[in-house]
Amino acid sequence: MFISYIPEDIIIEDITVVTSGNINPPEPVVRHRQTSGLIYVLTGQASYTFGSRTFSVKADDIFYLAQGDSYSIHLKPGRYTFIHINFVLTDSCRSAFHSDICMGDCRSQYLALFQRLESIYKAKEPLHLTDCRITLYNIMMMLLRSPQRTYMPSSKFQPLHNAVKYMEQNYASPTLTIGEISQSTGLCEGYMRRLFKAYHRVSPSRYLQNLRLSHAKDLLLSTTLSISDVAEQCGFSSTYYFSEAFRRHFGISPTAWRDTNRTTQF
Repeated sequence: MFISYIPEDIIIEDITVVTSGNINPPEPVVRHRQTSGLIYVLTGQASYTFGSRTFSVKADDIFYLAQGDSYSIHLKPGRYTFIHINFVLTDSCRSAFHSDICMGDCRSQYLALFQRLESIYKAKEPLHLTDCRITLYNIMMMLLRSPQRTYMPSSKFQPLHNAVKYMEQNYASPTLTIGEISQSTGLCEGYMRRLFKAYHRVSPSRYLQNLRLSHAKDLLLSTTLSISDVAEQCGFSSTYYFSEAFRRHFGISPTAWRDTNRTTQF
């Protein structure tokens, strides 16, 4: 899933481009994102690789690419075309999103919205960027409220909400365990794991690691802390484990990510 948690607010600072595009090279293409991206695949198939993590997309899939991520694109035979939206989220909500597939086989619900957004952007009428933001907000809200997200009654959702809250309060502790988190919710560990994955589409262990990595990115960008200090403050048991987890998730080392993103700051 392309979202680790639901933020209190989503604020789009800027939309830098909305256009149709295509990629046709025979060799893999390497990219490093300077903005967030939301992409609707029109034709073809491709795989996106972030270190050791890969996901594949096909026609009528929507996927998200996170600002700061590095990845390679491997094309399948055939023409690969898409509509892509490049935009900038505020720091407060950016960490909630990560590169992944948002939804598949969604032509009937979303293609017209992506085409409308492209038309608005290209027409450059007065207030077109405001109109673009409104349309993009609409797309984002539809994705987040999609029926593909499992409905759960409040009696089951509240313990999950408490579990996430407990993680957010205690992620800096390297000894934090899923058993401890389960105990804080009043649920047995096995049942909490099943409920958590059914709703969030990711295991509680992965959610906790994503949360730690998101906070690590914030510290790398906003402080001069050493890599070892960032690892310690985000609950990683060692600098090596932190660096490996960061590279697997984002496709780049913490040091390289910091150097690259600091050069793009005003």
